[in-house]
Amino acid sequence: MIITDTLIGSGAVEMAEVDAATYRRLFPRPAVVYNSVEFTSLVAPMVTEVKRVAIMAGGKARLGLTIGVRADGTMAAPFSAPFACFDANDNPGASMMLSAVAAMRRCYPGLRVTLPPPIYSPSVTAKTLLAMMQQGCSLAWTDWNYHLPLTSERGGYERLLCTGRRTILRRASRDHFHLETVDDDPLRAYNIVEAHHAAKGYPMRMSARQILDTTGVDGPVDAHFFVLTDGSRDAAAAIVYDTTPDIAQVIYWADNPSAGAFAPMNLLCARLHDHYAARGFKILDIGPSSSEGVAATGLCDFKERVGCVPTAKPTIIL
Repeated sequence: MIITDTLIGSGAVEMAEVDAATYRRLFPRPAVVYNSVEFTSLVAPMVTEVKRVAIMAGGKARLGLTIGVRADGTMAAPFSAPFACFDANDNPGASMMLSAVAAMRRCYPGLRVTLPPPIYSPSVTAKTLLAMMQQGCSLAWTDWNYHLPLTSERGGYERLLCTGRRTILRRASRDHFHLETVDDDPLRAYNIVEAHHAAKGYPMRMSARQILDTTGVDGPVDAHFFVLTDGSRDAAAAIVYDTTPDIAQVIYWADNPSAGAFAPMNLLCARLHDHYAARGFKILDIGPSSSEGVAATGLCDFKERVGCVPTAKPTIIL
């Protein structure tokens, strides 16, 4: 499918569906790991068809988006990831973004797009949302997303906390738990998360097999697995993906319901902050605390108590 649309301002924009190899060549630096051809190819069995769309102007690839078509004909971006965004080879102007959205609406009416929170590609994400609203797209809902700013300054994490929460953290630190990386035994972390979910009656959205396929030696995601342990007890665990060079995303974290440790999640948050700050990351994305826009207020409150900052993650219907 190729269409030509008048570019708002000047010139023309072309949009084409391309194969995986062409998309990889046109967009060699995906905005996030979930946009990569390797990741979208891995999760392709979740849908009946994958469409890789390239938007061209002036003979150059400007924007790209990967779409999944479900068995009922509905279209979504992402189709098996926390969010989707345009891959951009430069910082597109307002006219380019408005034309791109207009073309997408004509070719893929009803497409549901969940944008990332603005910590990812802030300029492109903001202009995408603004263009979608100006072009008449509908806001389906907005999720609450939380992130932890990272700083390697001395006492950096504690500066994010109120006095009471600092006291709780210091008490938890006396239990002599430390953060251990268990990349060579990922199920040790996964099993703690699974036990927590079972105790709370929560579903596990990703099986152990899916996690291993996504993050293994041949998997598309650079991931790390952690346990908070004192050597005899594993009190909590986390599974974290490197989504961009500056942002790591917590996919799962949970305390061990049988560990009996003091405030393990407070300590886990602090240790993850320090670990990723030391690696040079700028942000730890803790993820959403809502479902289809309905906040889990207890989870929101907990994340704010441990220093997280809320931002909006909108879902738009073209």
